[in-house]
Amino acid sequence: MAQPEKFDRFAKRVLANQYSEKSAAELKTQLSQYAIAMTDWAARNRSANPTGPGCFDALNTLMNATNATSAGNKDNYRVPNMPVSYPAIWLTQQEDRVLWNGAVHNMAMRRVGEVIGVFGRTKVTPVANGLKFETTADLKELDKMYDTLMDLQPPKWPESIFAAIDRAKADKGAKIFERESCAKCHSNRPPYPQTEPNIYGKQFIKVTLVPFQEVGTDPTYAVYFVERTASTGILAPMFKGSAYEGKSDVPAAVMFLGLLANFTMSGLQELKPTPDELVSMLGHREMPTLPKNDTEVNELVKSLLVYRAAPLAGIWATAPYLHNGSIASLHDLRLPPEKRAKTFQTGNRQFDPARVGYQTAPAEGSTKFDTSVPGQSNAGHLYGTKITDDERAALLEYLKTL
Repeated sequence: MAQPEKFDRFAKRVLANQYSEKSAAELKTQLSQYAIAMTDWAARNRSANPTGPGCFDALNTLMNATNATSAGNKDNYRVPNMPVSYPAIWLTQQEDRVLWNGAVHNMAMRRVGEVIGVFGRTKVTPVANGLKFETTADLKELDKMYDTLMDLQPPKWPESIFAAIDRAKADKGAKIFERESCAKCHSNRPPYPQTEPNIYGKQFIKVTLVPFQEVGTDPTYAVYFVERTASTGILAPMFKGSAYEGKSDVPAAVMFLGLLANFTMSGLQELKPTPDELVSMLGHREMPTLPKNDTEVNELVKSLLVYRAAPLAGIWATAPYLHNGSIASLHDLRLPPEKRAKTFQTGNRQFDPARVGYQTAPAEGSTKFDTSVPGQSNAGHLYGTKITDDERAALLEYLKTL
């Protein structure tokens, strides 16, 4: 915009038949405001622990947007400090819980959260009868997009590109998978375990939620989500009738989930759907409610101090591993913690079919991942680690088949 001629050419192409000096000036103002907003976003969401490609602290970034930006409360900003690995997107529409700690079970809420995470805007305004919730998320188009996503299938190991799977070895690995109780947490093949029918008569893939103490992996993500707090400010009316009514500070997770639910319902109600259409757009899932008493608060906290163990479909294509991306390959995941790499490079685009993960040698644009940094430990998940090298190779071969 420092070059008027270039901006004018841009404005004419963007505005087309709507171009005028007035509309061009309005566009310039909008772009200036957006540039400022994006600069602020980048500054406040810069991770304290950069991990490079493959990991992102989406949850704290989202809570900054909902708990702070939307309500105009700068006291609720926090520096993102717990990057996690990008999870697979196939099957998620059919699973009963999403996010690494299983905090969200309503798919419409998840969709709105994803829009906010990629620069969607939200705003909360006090009004006479309470609060007005606004979001730029287009719920109707999101519904169409995610209907398409239902058809996405887990990728098959590309035997024509990588080495062919040794079927005999994989069969041995399948028995080891069962023997080592891997199936206790991770479903390996369909039909996957289903939830009980909900109030809409629908069932979903049941995702195992494992207490972080049991799995032994880095607890920072789960614990921080529960312990982070936020000041209510103008959002105080939202907590009326809940266990937090009248309190100036509340758990940030509760505020986040409550706001996400309100933004979602507000966006859906603007579409004026029929009752059946509303249920469909909610994915035939119930909306969460704020805890009403200490018992419900304790149940909520307990339910969040977990890590999600989803079906292993397409697991070969989802490196790095563990919730925080602290293990580079499936081979390393089967090693005892003391034998796992303490540091490695992320961002190398070359796949390593032997170890099943991306190569960890330095490459252009790669970043050092240091497991000694708080939140980035590669400890825990000891399942299937006390086996022989031959058994480890067979188990790895089996995981390629999923």
